[in-house]
Amino acid sequence: MQEQEKVDLNAAVLGGVDPVVLETTLYNAFIRHAIDNRGVLTSPRRGRQVATQLVTVVQQYLAYEANESDITAVATQLAEQGMAIITATQMMRALLRALLNSVDAVTIRRLNDFQIIFLEKLANAREIVQQRFQETAQVALQRALHAQLEQQITLHDAQKQRNDNLNQILQLNARLSQASDEAALLRDAVIGICQALDITHVTLFEAIQSPADWRVITTTAPFLNQGDPAPNDTGNLLSAALQKEGEAVRAYQTEQGKDGIAVGIILRVGTHLMGAMVAHHENLVTESYEEYLILVRTFAQNLAALWHNLYLLSQTQQRAHELEILHGRYLDSIWNTPEATLQARANEMSLAILRDHDGAAPPPPRNAAAFPLQIGDNSFGHVHIPGTENLAEEDRTFVQDLIREMGSALNNAQFVQTTRAYSNQLRLAAEVSRAATTILDQDQLIREVVELIRSRFNLYYVGLFLVDETSKTAVLRAGTGEAGRLQLALKHSQEIGSGSMIGTAVSTGEACVAQNVRQAQAFKPNPLLPETQSELALPLKAGSKVIGALTVQSSQQSAFASETITVLQSLADQLAIAIENASLFAQTEQTLAETNRLYAASRRIGQATNAYEVYKTLVDFAHAATVADSVQMVIADPKAPDFLITPVSWNEEAIEFDANRRLPREPFNFADAIAQKEIVTLADVPTDAAADSYTRSLFAQNDLHAAAMIPIYLEQEWFGTLILAHKVPNAFVNAPLQSIRTLADQAAATLANQRLLRQTDLLYRIGRALNQAITRDDALELAVQEIKVYTGAFQCRFVLYERGEGSGTLTACSNREMLARPYRLPLLGDGVFEWLSKEQKPLRLSPHEADLPADALKQHVHQFGAEASLLIPAASQQELLGYLAIDAVGGERPFTRSNLLFAQTVVDHLTTQLENIKLLDEALHRAQELITLNQVQSNISRILDLSLLAQTIYGEVGRLLDNTVFHLALYEEDGRAYEPILTIVEGEPISLPARTLLPGEPLHNFLSQAKPQLLDAHALLAQTEKISSGERRLEASLWVPLLQDEAPIGLICVQSYEPYAYGDSDIQLLRSVATQTSLAIANAQLFAQTQRQNEDLRELDKLKTQFLANMSHELRTPLNSIIGFSRVILKGIDGPITTAQEEDLQSIHSNGQHLLMLINEILDMAKIEAGKMMLNFETIKLHTAVAPTYDTIRGLIDSTKVTLVWNVPDDLPEMQADPIRLRQILLNLLSNAAKFTEAGEIRLHAYAETDTIHILVTDTGIGIAAEDYDKLFMPFAQVDSSTTRTASGTGLGLPITKWLIEMHHGSIKFSSRLNEGTTFHVILPVHQSNDQPLEIPLVQSTIS
Repeated sequence: MQEQEKVDLNAAVLGGVDPVVLETTLYNAFIRHAIDNRGVLTSPRRGRQVATQLVTVVQQYLAYEANESDITAVATQLAEQGMAIITATQMMRALLRALLNSVDAVTIRRLNDFQIIFLEKLANAREIVQQRFQETAQVALQRALHAQLEQQITLHDAQKQRNDNLNQILQLNARLSQASDEAALLRDAVIGICQALDITHVTLFEAIQSPADWRVITTTAPFLNQGDPAPNDTGNLLSAALQKEGEAVRAYQTEQGKDGIAVGIILRVGTHLMGAMVAHHENLVTESYEEYLILVRTFAQNLAALWHNLYLLSQTQQRAHELEILHGRYLDSIWNTPEATLQARANEMSLAILRDHDGAAPPPPRNAAAFPLQIGDNSFGHVHIPGTENLAEEDRTFVQDLIREMGSALNNAQFVQTTRAYSNQLRLAAEVSRAATTILDQDQLIREVVELIRSRFNLYYVGLFLVDETSKTAVLRAGTGEAGRLQLALKHSQEIGSGSMIGTAVSTGEACVAQNVRQAQAFKPNPLLPETQSELALPLKAGSKVIGALTVQSSQQSAFASETITVLQSLADQLAIAIENASLFAQTEQTLAETNRLYAASRRIGQATNAYEVYKTLVDFAHAATVADSVQMVIADPKAPDFLITPVSWNEEAIEFDANRRLPREPFNFADAIAQKEIVTLADVPTDAAADSYTRSLFAQNDLHAAAMIPIYLEQEWFGTLILAHKVPNAFVNAPLQSIRTLADQAAATLANQRLLRQTDLLYRIGRALNQAITRDDALELAVQEIKVYTGAFQCRFVLYERGEGSGTLTACSNREMLARPYRLPLLGDGVFEWLSKEQKPLRLSPHEADLPADALKQHVHQFGAEASLLIPAASQQELLGYLAIDAVGGERPFTRSNLLFAQTVVDHLTTQLENIKLLDEALHRAQELITLNQVQSNISRILDLSLLAQTIYGEVGRLLDNTVFHLALYEEDGRAYEPILTIVEGEPISLPARTLLPGEPLHNFLSQAKPQLLDAHALLAQTEKISSGERRLEASLWVPLLQDEAPIGLICVQSYEPYAYGDSDIQLLRSVATQTSLAIANAQLFAQTQRQNEDLRELDKLKTQFLANMSHELRTPLNSIIGFSRVILKGIDGPITTAQEEDLQSIHSNGQHLLMLINEILDMAKIEAGKMMLNFETIKLHTAVAPTYDTIRGLIDSTKVTLVWNVPDDLPEMQADPIRLRQILLNLLSNAAKFTEAGEIRLHAYAETDTIHILVTDTGIGIAAEDYDKLFMPFAQVDSSTTRTASGTGLGLPITKWLIEMHHGSIKFSSRLNEGTTFHVILPVHQSNDQPLEIPLVQSTIS
């Protein structure tokens, strides 16, 4: 039942329109324009919710249950959700159309107020949301720039950390190369690598029996000890490493939940297995994973080489020591004979076996027997002994045994010599290796190492070649002596794979040896090295890659024993690693320097506040890169994109470039190439046929040849090009341009961000300016000028389509001279208009576009002086309003994506503003109508005379409508009486008779239907009710009924000679006037009735006044006699009386006094009501003025039961009051207290406070119930109105008291509790204002 009542109430507010139907109407309007919204409101599914929300607030506003703040809240919420102004406008129009014919004029006015408030608040909220969005975008952009800078700092820190790690590895390798024993080497290695790379723990293993069985050598792990077998997971890792080229990686998770990585590397030199290393890292950052593996792998390779060197040295030293102990130095006596071909020489440090290859062997003695020197069956020489033929057999046997022992001793001696030499060479190699690992500069390393090898190994010449991948040659990088210096000056090199020993060693990766260069085929004689007798070429291999070769040459033949070759090859391998490390260090240093420069430049770009700072940083960075002899920054002229300018440049020859010089694009063949995405390089511009003559001459004049064009490009937007030029042709073929390209990409992002900030700020300012535009022309002019300036276009114009006229007109143009000529673009058959209406997206019109509508260029481009145009449609409600054209001459360069987005945004805002201006015009027109209606209402609402009212209505209607014929009539529905009140034709009043309407006639039917009708001359009602008898026919008429309580009481009619003189809005206007007329007629009729009633009331008032005068005379005269004679008798003047007589007389006297008091109170009330009560103010002391009241009150109470406390100080300030009425006030209050206090206390207390006197009357009587508070000061009302009440009275005492207090400009208040007592608090001013009247009508008379 309650729901149905609520629905009925809502329908009543909406003029009987079902809220559900209204929601559907608003929903349909929403979904037609949802595409214009933003955010969540782009979805049509949200339309139902929005419609319901609007209908609810409309109902509440029309029912006066909602105010402007409620509308503001709804508008703000919808604006934040993305509602567009156009969507809101159409929904408001739909709302007005739905309710226009269903509600009265008052509701229409309030509905109009709602629409204006809602749209105004929505526009304000959208502006705030837009500003907030712009601020958010700027903050987000700043955060992005900050994040980009932080990322660069992070990358810089990471690169620095990588460099630190590499330096620590190199320093660790240098320390390890000085280790003298294996245990110290391995111990320092695991500790050092853990500290250098922050590794959790590292363990070195050795293989036992088979590679599948591993045992700990040394470790930093707290849970492993030397000699422990490898854990199962570690064993599995190393087994996998053996099968995967010596390296395996395993990820794991610790007990604490951390992610760890274990790297197992097999330490092998050649085919010799040294051991294995396992590194566990539990704090590795994912980004540094690959770098970590490279560093660990490099360290492991170097450790394996050092470990192998120490192993070989220890083995050699041990073997030499064993042989020395076994054989001693007695072998010298055997070899020191002059006949021996072999000679033995011994000193304290070595034992050498010498053979003279150059001299001829001395001939054996004649008759000398030859005895072979053998080891087993292998003969390595002979001993010739003369005179043995005469020896006895026993002596011969002794000689043979002696020679056999001699062979064994000689072989052992040779082995001892070789071992000592090998040991010495290993020590020298270790010394060279230590020196190599401590030098980080590659050139210094190569120079010092070759000199060390030459001096330590007592060689004739040592040279080092490195591979040049470009020329496929091995280039000499260092050589010893004067020969080396000369070869370096001559840039000596060897072809890889050629017949040279260096070329062969590099190509094959194997050592190439020539013990006798005269017999070697691969040896190429070098005139700078004439004493070379033997040569050894050793490849420098870093892993599997050959990076160069080492040539060692001796002035002796057969100088390179196999042991020597092994030592030198090992040394070459270590040298290759050292060179790679030095190269890596150099690259790292170079990369770090490059990174620092890039970081600094990137930071400057990130902090740049304008484009010039970005351009300057780019040019400075390219200059510092030393890759070019000239650097120029070329951009499009912001004011004219068909021209190029060079804001920043640098040239080695200090050539000055004019930053303000504008160069036309068209003469340059590469004008469009500079705007490409990729780097463009030109080998030799002066000879390049593709270059234009101006560019070729410019390069030739400045002795420049090669060029590289690095674009600043981002998301299909070109911001400029950095042009590098060099004096050498082909200079940029392999030039390192990536860092410049990286910085250019960042510059593009920064320039895009700067442009976005400028664009955002400009769009915001344009939006504000458009919102402030009052007229359509102002908004269009602002839009075309701003877009023209931003895009740098030839001109910008706006074509507005007038569908009523069937053509488009040029309404605004940045070139105002164009507006002097009338341009007309017919809509019918125009392909451009049809395409824009259908597609509603930008259209490019240029000679290069295919499939253009016929005559499109001529009609929409060429006639406006342009060669190409970009048309951006302006559409509202899927209806094309017009288009904005960006015109260009000499190309299409203003038609960039950025310019298009900017122009589209402005056009969208412009379209919205045009709709707002249109809506504002309609609202102003509507507001003017409402103002007129309000004036009509104000004018006719004051008129109570019916004839004058009719004349006024005629005049007011003429201000709004064509009232050539005006007719006002009254109608009485019950009797069908029709009475014309006023009829005027062309300004002249005419008289029409009253009549009774017959059922069925048109006028009766019209009044019965009670609906307005807009008729033409052929309508039945217009033909039957011909008011004018003139010759001209009235073509249009508007008939509106006058209604009271939905019943017809008359009509208003206006007629015109013009066809279609009235429209739908005129119906509403006249309907509003009719509503006000109905009210005015009702008021006039009510006024006449009221006048008649007032006459009757005035007559009654006169009777009342006469009655009171008669009562005052007829009742008070006998009462005074009764009271006077009863007092005389009571005093015994007429003689003694009995007790019974005395009691009767006392009763007569007291009742007479009471009756007199009642009459006086009634008369006082009558005076007060009539405004006749007068006060006579005097300056009195309160103590003296109220003293007589004390005796009167004491006579009213029983002193045995009630205590009277009288506290009126005599030092109170004098006050202005009427003493008689003041005593009456206190007497009324105290007598009431006496009536209702049978026992207890009555207290009177007075005190002064801030120019006021406070009087409190307190009793402990029966008190007053809360529900009786409202009756207390009502005339003739008593708290106890029952017939059994104990206290009598008229109920006028307290009302009269209140009126008298207020006539003294005071106030009275009270507090009471039932059965506890009551306190009355009177506040009176000390001084009375002279300008305040002494006669105050405190209550309205009951007689009008």
